[in-house]
Amino acid sequence: MPTLLHYSDVENAFDRPERVARLAAALQTPADAVVVGSGDVLAPGALANEHEGRQALPFFEAVGPAAETFGNHDFDFGTNALQTIIKESPQPWVSANVTLPDVDIPQSVAIERNDGRISTTGVTTPDAIGDWLDGVGSTDPVDAARQVTDHLKRDCDYVVLLAHVGDETATTLARETAADVVCAGHVHSERVDHVDGTCIVRPDANGQLVSVVDLDTLEVASRHVPDWAPDTPVGDRVRNLREGTGLDDVVTHVETPVPRDRQTRYDGTSTVARFVAAATRWAVDADIGVIDSGGVRDGPPLAGDITVGEVRGLYPFEAPIAVIELDGSQLRALVDSAIRPDEYPDNPVWAYLDGLTVDWTTDGVEEVTRRDGPLAADGQYTVAASAYVAGSGTFDGVTDVLTDDDNPLHPDALVAYAREEGFT
Repeated sequence: MPTLLHYSDVENAFDRPERVARLAAALQTPADAVVVGSGDVLAPGALANEHEGRQALPFFEAVGPAAETFGNHDFDFGTNALQTIIKESPQPWVSANVTLPDVDIPQSVAIERNDGRISTTGVTTPDAIGDWLDGVGSTDPVDAARQVTDHLKRDCDYVVLLAHVGDETATTLARETAADVVCAGHVHSERVDHVDGTCIVRPDANGQLVSVVDLDTLEVASRHVPDWAPDTPVGDRVRNLREGTGLDDVVTHVETPVPRDRQTRYDGTSTVARFVAAATRWAVDADIGVIDSGGVRDGPPLAGDITVGEVRGLYPFEAPIAVIELDGSQLRALVDSAIRPDEYPDNPVWAYLDGLTVDWTTDGVEEVTRRDGPLAADGQYTVAASAYVAGSGTFDGVTDVLTDDDNPLHPDALVAYAREEGFT
């Protein structure tokens, strides 16, 4: 009976070679399993920035995936870098809704296992395709998947859809396509579900879990990757890629382990996110610092000596810190759109701010103050922001962004702050 092994959103697992070595080991048993990935393997991460995604190649070579599709962060280093990796990858990259220039991306691939024929295709959320990506095109993922899976179903036993999309779209794909299994990614939480006879699996992020699907019964199990002995050759190859990068240099020390998990990021208690916001403000000497919660990367707790790689990996996006001039009313609008317990009671904090005190309840924000008192509606404030806060349109009140390429890159600012101030 065919077994499907699914990974996704490996991201910063490469920043600790043992982590990705354990993930590789967990994906190699049984030997006749069909291994598939649903994106965000090339980035983000500190080592990924050093090698523009090529640090994933040893992992691909050891695991031998049957197919991979694109995640939004697989485009982080631009079209040329992605084209190179596609050509050097041992596995095919498949997509029903994404096209790249000068590279033939098949819409599907077929695999023979245990007298069964398995066909895979993939789709990616259109939000992954930025205007800056020359020649990259995308279409609606549901329409594209519906057409391709209908065709595949005619001559195979199982259809597996790799889907780097949000939760609602994954559910729609299960309902409206001929897929037997939707292997989802993009959202950093585990999901095991069955919708209208279609199985949906998502293995969390950062190489922590592997989804195991029995294709005959659609029963699902999860492998806890830290329980697996590392694949030593993979660990050694990734470790060698760190040589000469400076990522292993120690910058600070913490006595008490600092958690790095999704729950603390979105409930407002993340020490890591507060550190990133403080470093953002400090780096450009602004009145306020603000960073998006979603950009802060999860992983094992920080403990003991903290290295350059670990600090850079907390927010690994190599864009200059933006500076925004806001008045008090605009800043209050930003805060109101950043902390939304009435709309998202389980994940209320979408941005962290340094230089402000925000009092809020389950009904929303009640008061915003500075050290010298309440915000003045007509007061003027300099706000240091992540590139996402400045340019995504997600947060209200953000106007007149000053783009200055001479401002520090975000990961560099974090390292400088950690050296100067420690992990506070």
